[in-house]
Amino acid sequence: VAPGLSTKASSPFWFDRAGYDARLALATVLMFAAFALAGPVGAGNVGVQFLGVACCSAQSALGESSLLALASRYPRRGAAAVAAWSSGTGFAGVFGYAWVIGLSWAGLAEVGVQSLAMATLPPSFAVSFAALLKLAPPPSLDRDDDEERNDPGMIIVEQDAETSAAADSTLITLESMPSVRPRLFLDSRRAEEDVSASRGRRTLPAPAVVRLTAAERLRFAVSLWPVTGAIFAVYVSEYALQSGVWAAMGFPVSRERARDQFYEYANWLYQAGVLASRSSGLFLAGAVSKRLLWSFALAQALLLVFFAANAYDHVWDSDSIYVLCFVVGLFGGAVYVFGFRLIAKQAPPDLRELAMALGSFACDSGILLSNLMGLFIQACLYEANDIKGATVPMPFCRKT
Repeated sequence: VAPGLSTKASSPFWFDRAGYDARLALATVLMFAAFALAGPVGAGNVGVQFLGVACCSAQSALGESSLLALASRYPRRGAAAVAAWSSGTGFAGVFGYAWVIGLSWAGLAEVGVQSLAMATLPPSFAVSFAALLKLAPPPSLDRDDDEERNDPGMIIVEQDAETSAAADSTLITLESMPSVRPRLFLDSRRAEEDVSASRGRRTLPAPAVVRLTAAERLRFAVSLWPVTGAIFAVYVSEYALQSGVWAAMGFPVSRERARDQFYEYANWLYQAGVLASRSSGLFLAGAVSKRLLWSFALAQALLLVFFAANAYDHVWDSDSIYVLCFVVGLFGGAVYVFGFRLIAKQAPPDLRELAMALGSFACDSGILLSNLMGLFIQACLYEANDIKGATVPMPFCRKT
């Protein structure tokens, strides 16, 4: 997580100085290096394999934050592009599980062999991206909001002066930073010229250059908390469930095979739920608000508490509980797709790409905290159920 978190944390300070082509080319190289180092190249060498994992983390962060920012450049503030990206990432989770299990069933269970097979993905990504770019309309800094305001799927609402000053008002505006407004528009016009020049070539435009100081960028990042906070919260809950609680559940929990089976099935259903909700980005957006996002995040936290309590006391030890694993995926996927759609719609045009990159930081920071929580949650549940192998000692969780 650390390399990816570092990439996303630093992105607001250099993304507008590095083109999308360069960033995605680097992500492709890192993807290939990750499979090679974690697989055949690093076979028998844990240090090299860890380096491969670090490359994977950096590649994922670089690709996600860059493509989310690029998606926001498409018409209607990236409504269709953000929804399509979210759906694709949802499918990636299902595909990853299916790929590993399929190869295992074929007798190719070794990590080195599976990583070598996955090494076909980087060139496939590069070729498909280049081909699809020729079919897609050139991204632009979409300034005309008339089409958006007439679209029933838009979430933007008119606000009077009193409402806009409330805590639930729209995100930071250019008017709140008058000292930087002239520079922003100057650089955005330059970016639009790049777009116009790229129409015939179908190449990626340069990112909008934002002339903000470090303090102004941090101020803008904090202003996104009504949405990024919900994304962070839902990531903490769902990944703590996966890394901590679900690893200590099974029917019966005393059998290692039963725990492995529960973890596999629970994650399958979770990924299916994520795919379903992330694919709904174009259908339910009109009903989603920041308040509803936080309701989803709260519900996810309550599911974490419920699963942990159930793994401790075994009140609901039957296969029917798998339904709730699917619901966990629904909540997580919904907050992701609708959260980023809200950011793209409510951020000022010149700051939209910056806002999307900042929003993606909430995902990795949530994963980092959840991994730390998961260590202690799993250890506590192992102690309560008299299971050996806990990473950290938690004697006070032992049942008397």
